[in-house]
Amino acid sequence: MLPARKKYAFGPLFIVLGAIATLATILVAVLPVVTWVNSNAIWLPWLVVAALVAAVMLLIARVTAAKEEIVIADETIVTEVEKARQTTEGLNKARADADAAKSDAEKAKAMARAAVEQTETDRVAAAAAEADAAETRAALESLRSASAALSEPDRDLARHLFEYASDGELLTMLGSFFPYQIPQGPVRLIDELSELPVIRAARNAELERHFGQLAEAARTWRLKFMRVASTDGDHFNTKLDRHVTDAAYKQHTAMTNELGDAGFDLHEKLLAYQRYYASL
Repeated sequence: MLPARKKYAFGPLFIVLGAIATLATILVAVLPVVTWVNSNAIWLPWLVVAALVAAVMLLIARVTAAKEEIVIADETIVTEVEKARQTTEGLNKARADADAAKSDAEKAKAMARAAVEQTETDRVAAAAAEADAAETRAALESLRSASAALSEPDRDLARHLFEYASDGELLTMLGSFFPYQIPQGPVRLIDELSELPVIRAARNAELERHFGQLAEAARTWRLKFMRVASTDGDHFNTKLDRHVTDAAYKQHTAMTNELGDAGFDLHEKLLAYQRYYASL
């Protein structure tokens, strides 16, 4: 806050004194009374001079006081400006701290939400794993009870299916599918497997289920293979042998991806049959 200031730098008293002293000097110099003053009141000019000196001194003091007030006012203004700057910096820092706290709170909230979601996911996964384990135990019990009931024709069919399920070249081709070089041997085995239900049938229910799944997966792969494959020497591939439009190329790529997915499905069923056969 600025200190109390005086009304004006040159007060009325100093103006009056200066005017009287000036007027007296002029009168003493020009009026006829100057002779009388020189004869009878020689002290009067000195009094006028003293009054002028006093007025000048008072005027100088007043000006000095005014300058000091200006200096004090400037210092006060600088101080207030510095305080305002510090207050602004404090507000900016407080705002930054508040923003950081808000960001931390949002991160903590997001982490908490992720933890809750992860917990729920783990719970669902655990429940699914428990259900799978129960299903597996039930399937194993069913297999144990059914394995002893396999007839000789079913045993022969089971061994024949295991030859497909354990063929290394077939499993490698399906599990690591490379569409530009497909061996002919695995393709022939898949053709045989897809046609096997025409000449063979299983009497055991569990064997029939696996047999049907394998044959159906083989037929699906074969149909998708015939849509995109062509002969390339001793191998097959899915390359386009001519230039086609972008739409046709995208369609061909999609069908090739579907062929790979069908191969992965057949691969999983062959491995599942391996586990089934090992339980017999």
